[in-house]
Amino acid sequence: MVEGQGAERARELAARLGLRGTLEPEPLGELEHVLTHRHMTVSVYRMTCVRAEASDVMRRVVRDALAELGVSRLTHKILDLAEGDTRR
Repeated sequence: MVEGQGAERARELAARLGLRGTLEPEPLGELEHVLTHRHMTVSVYRMTCVRAEASDVMRRVVRDALAELGVSRLTHKILDLAEGDTRR
């Protein structure tokens, strides 16, 4: 996770994860997520033409396989927002 706001912070996160591509300048949207001890507002950005460096901690999976991986509710919220976007 990267705390902060804006496309520059999203670029920093992508670089930290070894992702290269074109980040859209404006977010797809924002969502709220509340943990017992923390309230978060998350801006979701789309990256196209993505290439990823080989990694032991990341792999591509299809959406239907997420239930088997124990993915967080926040991740599901982000994917729901991204899949609802009509600008694809």
